[in-house]
Amino acid sequence: MKAVTVKRIFKNTVAVYGKNGFQAIVSLISVAILARYLDLTTFGQYAFIVAFVEIFKVLSTMGVNTILTREVAKNKEGALRLYSSALAIQ
Repeated sequence: MKAVTVKRIFKNTVAVYGKNGFQAIVSLISVAILARYLDLTTFGQYAFIVAFVEIFKVLSTMGVNTILTREVAKNKEGALRLYSSALAIQ
């Protein structure tokens, strides 16, 4: 592989892991703050709602992100149309 390709792959991988890490840290901090300020019953309701929403979030994406990444890599000019379609689907 060319050095430019390896550099691009590394940069993209770091960006994805960085985004996931940032999202995990923000989620952990927000849940800790909510757990501190909500009483036990209200926090239990919050946890139930979040778990319920996450189930449907997984079902609604069902590989759309993977397909979107593949299609944008093939056709960069149509990226805006693809992103808007994926947003509508999700």
